[in-house]
Amino acid sequence: MGSSDDDSDRKTSGGASRRGRPAGSRGRGGASSGNSSSSSGGGGVTSYKIPEDIAAKVNAPRTSSEQSRNSAGLKTGDFLISVEDINLETPPIWRIDGKFLIQKYEPIKGKGQRLYKNMGTYMSWAADTEKFRPVSVRYHQMGRTETIVELLDNPHSSTFNLSKMLSIEETSKYLDNFEIFIQTLVSQALDPNFLVEITQEGDEYFMKNVAIVQEANLTRKNKIMELKSWDESTQEELDSLPVLELVLLRNVPPSECAVCHQTANARLVQIYGRPYDPSTLLIQENVPTPGKRQHNMCSFCAGLADLYNKVQHLTYHLYLRCCEKVTLRKKESADDDTTLILNDILADEKWLSKAFSDVQHIWGDVDQIYAAAKEEQEGGKAASPGKAATSGKAGTSGKAASSTEKTASA
Repeated sequence: MGSSDDDSDRKTSGGASRRGRPAGSRGRGGASSGNSSSSSGGGGVTSYKIPEDIAAKVNAPRTSSEQSRNSAGLKTGDFLISVEDINLETPPIWRIDGKFLIQKYEPIKGKGQRLYKNMGTYMSWAADTEKFRPVSVRYHQMGRTETIVELLDNPHSSTFNLSKMLSIEETSKYLDNFEIFIQTLVSQALDPNFLVEITQEGDEYFMKNVAIVQEANLTRKNKIMELKSWDESTQEELDSLPVLELVLLRNVPPSECAVCHQTANARLVQIYGRPYDPSTLLIQENVPTPGKRQHNMCSFCAGLADLYNKVQHLTYHLYLRCCEKVTLRKKESADDDTTLILNDILADEKWLSKAFSDVQHIWGDVDQIYAAAKEEQEGGKAASPGKAATSGKAGTSGKAASSTEKTASA
Protein backbone atom coordinates (compact mmCIF):
# COMPACT_ATOMS: atom_id res chain seq x y z
CA MET A 1 0.00 0.00 0.00
CA GLY A 2 1.10 3.56 -0.57
CA SER A 3 0.62 4.66 3.09
CA SER A 4 1.10 3.34 6.59
CA ASP A 5 -1.52 1.45 8.59
CA ASP A 6 -2.09 4.59 10.65
CA ASP A 7 -3.60 6.13 7.56
CA SER A 8 -6.14 3.37 7.07
CA ASP A 9 -8.84 5.16 9.01
CA ARG A 10 -8.10 8.64 7.76
CA LYS A 11 -11.04 10.40 6.22
CA THR A 12 -11.64 12.90 3.51
CA SER A 13 -12.76 16.35 4.58
CA GLY A 14 -16.32 15.08 4.27
CA GLY A 15 -15.80 12.08 6.55
CA ALA A 16 -15.57 9.35 3.88
CA SER A 17 -13.10 6.60 4.66
CA ARG A 18 -10.07 6.46 2.39
CA ARG A 19 -9.20 2.80 2.87
CA GLY A 20 -11.10 -0.44 2.54
CA ARG A 21 -14.80 -1.01 2.07
CA PRO A 22 -17.12 1.41 3.87
CA ALA A 23 -18.83 0.04 6.94
CA GLY A 24 -22.07 -1.73 6.14
CA SER A 25 -21.17 -2.40 2.51
CA ARG A 26 -20.37 -5.69 0.84
CA GLY A 27 -17.11 -7.36 1.74
CA ARG A 28 -15.74 -7.30 -1.80
CA GLY A 29 -12.83 -5.41 -3.21
CA GLY A 30 -10.07 -7.16 -1.30
CA ALA A 31 -10.16 -4.90 1.78
CA SER A 32 -11.56 -5.52 5.20
CA SER A 33 -14.57 -3.49 6.16
CA GLY A 34 -13.06 -3.28 9.59
CA ASN A 35 -10.62 -0.69 8.25
CA SER A 36 -13.47 1.69 7.56
CA SER A 37 -15.00 4.09 10.01
CA SER A 38 -18.73 4.66 10.17
CA SER A 39 -18.64 7.26 12.90
CA SER A 40 -20.01 10.71 12.30
CA GLY A 41 -16.86 12.44 13.44
CA GLY A 42 -14.40 14.37 11.35
CA GLY A 43 -16.04 17.76 11.53
CA GLY A 44 -19.57 16.86 10.44
CA VAL A 45 -21.02 17.19 6.99
CA THR A 46 -19.07 18.98 4.29
CA SER A 47 -21.31 21.06 2.07
CA TYR A 48 -20.40 20.35 -1.54
CA LYS A 49 -22.34 22.09 -4.26
CA ILE A 50 -22.45 20.19 -7.55
CA PRO A 51 -21.38 22.48 -10.42
CA GLU A 52 -24.38 24.04 -12.12
CA ASP A 53 -23.78 22.39 -15.46
CA ILE A 54 -23.52 18.98 -13.80
CA ALA A 55 -26.68 19.60 -11.79
CA ALA A 56 -28.49 20.62 -14.96
CA LYS A 57 -27.26 17.51 -16.74
CA VAL A 58 -28.08 14.94 -14.08
CA ASN A 59 -31.36 16.48 -12.94
CA ALA A 60 -32.74 17.34 -16.37
CA PRO A 61 -35.99 15.63 -17.40
CA ARG A 62 -35.36 12.47 -19.36
CA THR A 63 -35.91 12.64 -23.09
CA SER A 64 -38.70 10.58 -24.61
CA SER A 65 -36.20 8.07 -25.93
CA GLU A 66 -34.63 7.69 -22.48
CA GLN A 67 -38.04 7.16 -20.93
CA SER A 68 -38.81 4.44 -23.45
CA ARG A 69 -35.50 2.62 -22.88
CA ASN A 70 -36.13 -0.80 -21.38
CA SER A 71 -34.08 -2.86 -18.95
CA ALA A 72 -32.03 -4.34 -21.80
CA GLY A 73 -30.83 -0.89 -22.83
CA LEU A 74 -32.99 -0.83 -25.98
CA LYS A 75 -35.10 2.13 -27.01
CA THR A 76 -37.67 3.28 -29.53
CA GLY A 77 -36.18 3.18 -33.02
CA ASP A 78 -33.77 0.29 -32.37
CA PHE A 79 -34.06 -2.75 -34.65
CA LEU A 80 -34.30 -6.34 -33.45
CA ILE A 81 -34.26 -9.86 -34.77
CA SER A 82 -36.03 -12.81 -33.19
CA VAL A 83 -33.68 -15.49 -31.93
CA GLU A 84 -36.07 -18.06 -33.38
CA ASP A 85 -35.69 -16.54 -36.87
CA ILE A 86 -31.90 -16.28 -37.02
CA ASN A 87 -31.48 -19.51 -38.98
CA LEU A 88 -33.96 -18.45 -41.67
CA GLU A 89 -32.39 -17.52 -45.01
CA THR A 90 -34.00 -14.06 -44.96
CA PRO A 91 -35.36 -13.47 -41.46
CA PRO A 92 -37.70 -10.53 -40.81
CA ILE A 93 -36.54 -7.77 -38.50
CA TRP A 94 -38.51 -5.58 -36.13
CA ARG A 95 -38.36 -1.92 -35.11
CA ILE A 96 -39.20 -0.90 -31.54
CA ASP A 97 -42.23 1.39 -31.71
CA GLY A 98 -42.86 2.69 -28.22
CA LYS A 99 -42.66 0.83 -24.95
CA PHE A 100 -44.69 -2.26 -25.79
CA LEU A 101 -44.92 -2.67 -29.59
CA ILE A 102 -42.54 -3.63 -32.37
CA GLN A 103 -43.16 -3.13 -36.10
CA LYS A 104 -42.27 -5.78 -38.66
CA TYR A 105 -39.88 -5.17 -41.58
CA GLU A 106 -39.89 -7.72 -44.41
CA PRO A 107 -36.97 -8.33 -46.80
CA ILE A 108 -37.30 -6.88 -50.30
CA LYS A 109 -36.67 -9.59 -52.87
CA GLY A 110 -34.32 -9.17 -55.80
CA LYS A 111 -32.48 -6.09 -54.52
CA GLY A 112 -29.10 -7.75 -54.00
CA GLN A 113 -28.59 -6.09 -50.62
CA ARG A 114 -30.20 -7.00 -47.32
CA LEU A 115 -32.93 -4.38 -47.74
CA TYR A 116 -36.08 -4.34 -45.63
CA LYS A 117 -39.37 -2.46 -45.95
CA ASN A 118 -41.73 -1.53 -43.14
CA MET A 119 -45.00 -3.47 -42.96
CA GLY A 120 -48.31 -2.76 -41.25
CA THR A 121 -47.74 -5.61 -38.80
CA TYR A 122 -47.21 -4.87 -35.11
CA MET A 123 -46.81 -7.13 -32.13
CA SER A 124 -46.40 -6.82 -28.40
CA TRP A 125 -42.99 -7.85 -27.12
CA ALA A 126 -42.90 -6.58 -23.54
CA ALA A 127 -42.98 -10.09 -22.09
CA ASP A 128 -40.54 -11.56 -24.63
CA THR A 129 -37.60 -9.16 -24.66
CA GLU A 130 -35.08 -11.96 -24.10
CA LYS A 131 -36.25 -13.63 -27.33
CA PHE A 132 -34.85 -10.75 -29.41
CA ARG A 133 -31.41 -9.32 -29.96
CA PRO A 134 -30.45 -5.95 -31.47
CA VAL A 135 -29.24 -5.55 -35.04
CA SER A 136 -27.83 -2.54 -36.87
CA VAL A 137 -29.33 -0.97 -39.98
CA ARG A 138 -28.63 1.87 -42.38
CA TYR A 139 -31.57 3.94 -43.60
CA HIS A 140 -31.92 4.02 -47.40
CA GLN A 141 -35.29 5.70 -47.76
CA MET A 142 -37.52 7.45 -45.26
CA GLY A 143 -40.90 8.71 -46.40
CA ARG A 144 -44.14 9.45 -44.65
CA THR A 145 -45.51 5.96 -45.26
CA GLU A 146 -42.57 3.86 -46.45
CA THR A 147 -39.19 3.24 -44.85
CA ILE A 148 -36.45 1.08 -46.33
CA VAL A 149 -33.41 0.03 -44.33
CA GLU A 150 -30.35 -2.10 -45.02
CA LEU A 151 -29.48 -4.77 -42.48
CA LEU A 152 -25.79 -4.30 -41.71
CA ASP A 153 -25.30 -7.26 -39.39
CA ASN A 154 -25.10 -10.78 -40.71
CA PRO A 155 -27.42 -12.73 -38.39
CA HIS A 156 -25.83 -16.01 -39.51
CA SER A 157 -22.34 -14.92 -38.49
CA SER A 158 -20.95 -16.78 -35.50
CA THR A 159 -19.09 -13.59 -34.64
CA PHE A 160 -22.32 -11.61 -34.53
CA ASN A 161 -24.00 -14.19 -32.33
CA LEU A 162 -21.18 -14.70 -29.85
CA SER A 163 -18.86 -11.70 -29.64
CA LYS A 164 -20.94 -9.46 -27.38
CA MET A 165 -22.00 -12.33 -25.16
CA LEU A 166 -18.38 -13.43 -24.79
CA SER A 167 -17.31 -9.85 -24.11
CA ILE A 168 -19.82 -9.46 -21.28
CA GLU A 169 -18.75 -12.79 -19.84
CA GLU A 170 -15.08 -11.79 -20.04
CA THR A 171 -15.54 -8.36 -18.46
CA SER A 172 -17.42 -9.80 -15.49
CA LYS A 173 -14.00 -10.24 -13.88
CA TYR A 174 -13.83 -6.47 -13.37
CA LEU A 175 -16.76 -6.31 -10.95
CA ASP A 176 -14.67 -5.95 -7.79
CA ASN A 177 -12.43 -3.34 -9.42
CA PHE A 178 -15.50 -1.50 -10.68
CA GLU A 179 -17.03 -1.30 -7.20
CA ILE A 180 -13.91 0.44 -5.87
CA PHE A 181 -13.88 2.61 -9.00
CA ILE A 182 -17.44 3.71 -8.18
CA GLN A 183 -16.48 4.21 -4.53
CA THR A 184 -13.81 6.61 -5.78
CA LEU A 185 -16.28 8.56 -7.91
CA VAL A 186 -18.89 8.77 -5.15
CA SER A 187 -16.15 10.03 -2.81
CA GLN A 188 -15.24 12.66 -5.40
CA ALA A 189 -18.89 13.70 -5.63
CA LEU A 190 -18.87 14.16 -1.85
CA ASP A 191 -15.47 15.87 -1.71
CA PRO A 192 -14.12 17.65 -4.84
CA ASN A 193 -10.55 17.34 -3.52
CA PHE A 194 -10.68 13.55 -3.21
CA LEU A 195 -9.06 12.62 -6.54
CA VAL A 196 -6.31 15.19 -6.15
CA GLU A 197 -5.45 13.94 -2.67
CA ILE A 198 -5.30 10.23 -3.48
CA THR A 199 -3.18 11.02 -6.54
CA GLN A 200 -0.74 13.12 -4.52
CA GLU A 201 -0.50 10.40 -1.88
CA GLY A 202 -0.16 7.56 -4.39
CA ASP A 203 -3.09 5.80 -2.74
CA GLU A 204 -2.69 2.29 -4.13
CA TYR A 205 -6.06 0.94 -2.97
CA PHE A 206 -8.04 3.38 -5.07
CA MET A 207 -5.60 4.18 -7.86
CA LYS A 208 -4.83 0.57 -8.72
CA ASN A 209 -8.49 -0.31 -9.20
CA VAL A 210 -9.25 2.89 -11.10
CA ALA A 211 -6.34 2.10 -13.43
CA ILE A 212 -7.62 -1.43 -14.08
CA VAL A 213 -11.06 -0.21 -15.14
CA GLN A 214 -9.63 2.61 -17.23
CA GLU A 215 -7.21 0.24 -18.96
CA ALA A 216 -10.10 -2.05 -19.96
CA ASN A 217 -11.92 1.00 -21.26
CA LEU A 218 -8.84 2.21 -23.17
CA THR A 219 -8.72 -1.14 -24.97
CA ARG A 220 -12.20 -0.42 -26.37
CA LYS A 221 -11.25 3.13 -27.32
CA ASN A 222 -8.27 1.83 -29.28
CA LYS A 223 -10.50 -0.64 -31.12
CA ILE A 224 -12.76 2.17 -32.29
CA MET A 225 -9.74 4.22 -33.37
CA GLU A 226 -8.54 1.25 -35.40
CA LEU A 227 -11.86 1.10 -37.25
CA LYS A 228 -12.42 4.80 -37.77
CA SER A 229 -10.42 8.01 -37.78
CA TRP A 230 -11.78 11.54 -37.74
CA ASP A 231 -10.22 14.76 -38.93
CA GLU A 232 -8.20 16.66 -36.35
CA SER A 233 -10.96 19.15 -35.52
CA THR A 234 -13.66 16.50 -35.05
CA GLN A 235 -11.27 14.35 -33.02
CA GLU A 236 -10.62 17.28 -30.68
CA GLU A 237 -14.36 17.84 -30.26
CA LEU A 238 -14.96 14.17 -29.48
CA ASP A 239 -12.10 14.12 -26.99
CA SER A 240 -13.00 17.27 -25.06
CA LEU A 241 -16.79 17.72 -25.24
CA PRO A 242 -18.72 15.20 -23.12
CA VAL A 243 -22.20 15.30 -24.68
CA LEU A 244 -23.14 13.70 -28.01
CA GLU A 245 -26.62 13.49 -29.47
CA LEU A 246 -27.78 11.80 -32.65
CA VAL A 247 -30.61 13.30 -34.66
CA LEU A 248 -32.18 11.04 -37.28
CA LEU A 249 -32.97 13.19 -40.33
CA ARG A 250 -36.31 12.34 -41.92
CA ASN A 251 -37.63 13.37 -45.33
CA VAL A 252 -34.29 14.75 -46.50
CA PRO A 253 -32.32 13.59 -49.56
CA PRO A 254 -29.20 11.45 -49.01
CA SER A 255 -26.06 13.46 -48.36
CA GLU A 256 -22.33 12.85 -48.12
CA CYS A 257 -21.03 11.56 -44.81
CA ALA A 258 -18.52 14.01 -43.36
CA VAL A 259 -16.27 11.12 -42.32
CA CYS A 260 -16.32 8.34 -44.92
CA HIS A 261 -17.77 10.51 -47.74
CA GLN A 262 -20.28 7.87 -48.77
CA THR A 263 -23.72 9.09 -49.78
CA ALA A 264 -26.43 7.87 -47.42
CA ASN A 265 -29.34 9.04 -45.33
CA ALA A 266 -27.53 10.95 -42.65
CA ARG A 267 -27.72 11.38 -38.94
CA LEU A 268 -26.90 14.77 -37.51
CA VAL A 269 -24.21 14.31 -34.87
CA GLN A 270 -24.27 17.10 -32.29
CA ILE A 271 -21.27 17.42 -29.97
CA TYR A 272 -21.26 19.90 -27.10
CA GLY A 273 -20.83 20.42 -23.36
CA ARG A 274 -18.34 22.15 -21.08
CA PRO A 275 -14.75 20.85 -21.11
CA TYR A 276 -13.62 19.28 -17.84
CA ASP A 277 -10.33 18.30 -16.24
CA PRO A 278 -9.97 14.49 -16.60
CA SER A 279 -7.79 14.34 -13.47
CA THR A 280 -10.41 15.94 -11.20
CA LEU A 281 -13.60 15.62 -13.30
CA LEU A 282 -14.31 19.26 -12.45
CA ILE A 283 -15.35 21.83 -15.03
CA GLN A 284 -12.53 23.96 -16.43
CA GLU A 285 -13.92 27.32 -15.41
CA ASN A 286 -11.24 29.26 -17.29
CA VAL A 287 -12.03 27.54 -20.61
CA PRO A 288 -14.80 29.14 -22.69
CA THR A 289 -17.76 26.90 -23.43
CA PRO A 290 -17.70 26.12 -27.15
CA GLY A 291 -20.85 26.19 -29.21
CA LYS A 292 -22.65 23.06 -30.34
CA ARG A 293 -20.75 21.34 -33.18
CA GLN A 294 -22.79 19.54 -35.86
CA HIS A 295 -21.79 16.96 -38.47
CA ASN A 296 -23.78 14.93 -40.99
CA MET A 297 -22.65 11.31 -40.81
CA CYS A 298 -23.90 8.00 -42.14
CA SER A 299 -25.34 5.61 -39.58
CA PHE A 300 -22.11 3.62 -39.31
CA CYS A 301 -19.85 6.61 -38.69
CA ALA A 302 -22.42 8.20 -36.38
CA GLY A 303 -22.69 4.94 -34.44
CA LEU A 304 -18.94 4.78 -33.96
CA ALA A 305 -18.83 8.43 -32.92
CA ASP A 306 -21.51 7.68 -30.34
CA LEU A 307 -19.60 4.68 -28.99
CA TYR A 308 -16.38 6.70 -28.94
CA ASN A 309 -18.12 9.36 -26.86
CA LYS A 310 -19.25 6.69 -24.40
CA VAL A 311 -15.78 5.22 -23.88
CA GLN A 312 -13.83 8.49 -24.08
CA HIS A 313 -15.99 10.09 -21.38
CA LEU A 314 -16.91 6.93 -19.47
CA THR A 315 -15.39 8.08 -16.17
CA TYR A 316 -17.03 11.50 -16.41
CA HIS A 317 -20.43 10.06 -17.32
CA LEU A 318 -20.22 7.69 -14.35
CA TYR A 319 -19.19 10.61 -12.16
CA LEU A 320 -22.35 12.45 -13.25
CA ARG A 321 -24.34 9.39 -12.28
CA CYS A 322 -22.67 9.37 -8.87
CA CYS A 323 -23.38 13.09 -8.44
CA GLU A 324 -27.02 12.44 -9.19
CA LYS A 325 -27.11 9.59 -6.68
CA VAL A 326 -25.48 11.76 -4.01
CA THR A 327 -27.91 14.61 -4.69
CA LEU A 328 -30.93 12.32 -4.36
CA ARG A 329 -29.53 10.75 -1.19
CA LYS A 330 -28.96 14.17 0.41
CA LYS A 331 -32.53 15.16 -0.38
CA GLU A 332 -33.71 12.17 1.66
CA SER A 333 -31.78 13.31 4.73
CA ALA A 334 -29.72 16.46 4.40
CA ASP A 335 -28.18 16.12 7.87
CA ASP A 336 -26.59 12.71 7.37
CA ASP A 337 -22.83 12.41 7.65
CA THR A 338 -21.09 11.85 4.33
CA THR A 339 -19.70 8.52 5.53
CA LEU A 340 -23.25 7.29 6.03
CA ILE A 341 -24.21 8.59 2.59
CA LEU A 342 -21.24 6.79 1.03
CA ASN A 343 -22.06 3.56 2.85
CA ASP A 344 -25.71 3.67 1.80
CA ILE A 345 -24.91 4.32 -1.85
CA LEU A 346 -22.35 1.52 -2.07
CA ALA A 347 -24.80 -0.85 -0.35
CA ASP A 348 -27.33 -0.26 -3.15
CA GLU A 349 -26.81 -3.55 -5.00
CA LYS A 350 -29.33 -2.76 -7.73
CA TRP A 351 -27.78 0.62 -8.55
CA LEU A 352 -24.23 -0.74 -8.63
CA SER A 353 -25.21 -3.72 -10.76
CA LYS A 354 -27.02 -1.49 -13.26
CA ALA A 355 -24.00 0.81 -13.57
CA PHE A 356 -21.66 -2.14 -14.14
CA SER A 357 -24.04 -3.75 -16.63
CA ASP A 358 -24.26 -0.50 -18.61
CA VAL A 359 -20.47 -0.35 -18.86
CA GLN A 360 -20.28 -3.99 -19.91
CA HIS A 361 -22.81 -3.38 -22.68
CA ILE A 362 -20.84 -0.38 -23.96
CA TRP A 363 -17.68 -2.48 -24.08
CA GLY A 364 -19.66 -5.36 -25.59
CA ASP A 365 -20.98 -3.13 -28.38
CA VAL A 366 -17.43 -2.09 -29.23
CA ASP A 367 -16.15 -5.67 -29.13
CA GLN A 368 -19.04 -6.87 -31.30
CA ILE A 369 -18.50 -4.23 -33.97
CA TYR A 370 -14.74 -4.74 -33.91
CA ALA A 371 -15.02 -8.52 -34.25
CA ALA A 372 -17.55 -8.22 -37.08
CA ALA A 373 -15.33 -5.70 -38.88
CA LYS A 374 -12.33 -7.99 -38.65
CA GLU A 375 -14.37 -10.93 -39.89
CA GLU A 376 -15.64 -8.90 -42.83
CA GLN A 377 -12.16 -7.62 -43.65
CA GLU A 378 -10.82 -11.17 -43.67
CA GLY A 379 -13.69 -12.20 -45.93
CA GLY A 380 -12.89 -9.34 -48.29
CA LYS A 381 -9.23 -10.32 -48.45
CA ALA A 382 -10.14 -13.91 -49.21
CA ALA A 383 -12.51 -12.85 -51.98
CA SER A 384 -10.08 -10.33 -53.52
CA PRO A 385 -6.45 -11.38 -52.89
CA GLY A 386 -4.03 -8.49 -53.02
CA LYS A 387 -6.71 -5.84 -52.54
CA ALA A 388 -7.39 -4.01 -49.35
CA ALA A 389 -10.84 -4.75 -47.98
CA THR A 390 -12.79 -1.55 -47.41
CA SER A 391 -16.04 -3.04 -46.22
CA GLY A 392 -14.75 -3.39 -42.68
CA LYS A 393 -15.22 0.32 -42.09
CA ALA A 394 -18.14 1.29 -44.23
CA GLY A 395 -20.13 -1.89 -44.38
CA THR A 396 -19.94 -3.28 -40.87
CA SER A 397 -22.53 -2.69 -38.21
CA GLY A 398 -22.30 0.60 -36.40
CA LYS A 399 -25.10 0.56 -33.88
CA ALA A 400 -25.99 4.07 -32.82
CA ALA A 401 -26.87 3.22 -29.26
CA SER A 402 -27.34 6.75 -28.03
CA SER A 403 -29.88 7.39 -25.30
CA THR A 404 -30.44 10.87 -26.69
CA GLU A 405 -31.21 10.17 -30.33
CA LYS A 406 -33.87 12.48 -31.71
CA THR A 407 -35.74 12.77 -34.99
CA ALA A 408 -35.91 15.82 -37.22
CA SER A 409 -37.92 16.40 -40.38
CA ALA A 410 -36.99 18.70 -43.20
